[in-house]
Amino acid sequence: MATVLNPPVIVIVGGIGAALGEMVGYTLGVTGSHALEGGRLCSRFNALAERRFGIAIFAFAAFPLPFDIAGIWAGAVRYPAWKFFVIVAAGKTLKITLISLAVYHELNAFSQGVLK
Repeated sequence: MATVLNPPVIVIVGGIGAALGEMVGYTLGVTGSHALEGGRLCSRFNALAERRFGIAIFAFAAFPLPFDIAGIWAGAVRYPAWKFFVIVAAGKTLKITLISLAVYHELNAFSQGVLK
């Protein structure tokens, strides 16, 4: 699709769509957080969430990592949903941009006979 459709539209729609999809894991974390409350592990997660949690969420979203863990964790520690969505959308947009660029250049090289 990177060669047929408008690449900026693909990137923006893809980033927002991926972020919306990740809200499922976030919601699971919110609804299941009562199981963790009061535990030692929950207090450690809360302490970690206060420091540089946004950077960790962005890294999980931008790189091919198992993101569901980060979404559930963010929901469980009650990380603000709007911040979570914005950070995930930015990370997923970066990831989709890189994938679209790679596919576009690969197909161009293939069509020009460079990759035979």
